[in-house]
Amino acid sequence: MGFLPITDRRIERTIAAIERELVRKGYVHRKMSGKIRQGAFLACSGWLAECQLMQGRRAEAEESFEHLLRARNDLGLLAEEFSVQDGRLAGNFPQGLSHLALVRAALRFENRASNRGDDHGK
Repeated sequence: MGFLPITDRRIERTIAAIERELVRKGYVHRKMSGKIRQGAFLACSGWLAECQLMQGRRAEAEESFEHLLRARNDLGLLAEEFSVQDGRLAGNFPQGLSHLALVRAALRFENRASNRGDDHGK
């Protein structure tokens, strides 16, 4: 984020490839090899919601964000991964990176997230 504009064709194609190849049941997986063997990587799901919003695709961004919110446990905590098949958190728990992705996406919805290299924070 921040090294190319969101409107750059390479970024648009990358996001489209992620949605086409790595998203299953609303969650982003780090890799696919036939059958899904790992849980969805929750930070990537938050990053996707943020990118969709930056592309002006608010309804899709809200849907991606809602999936991330549904992965939380009863205390609102996230793990590193989410097993889509089992509907349970997996991997490192709690995972700070997953929470950071959720917070950044929430800030983006409120137009309060900054990009690297912009003038926010001066």
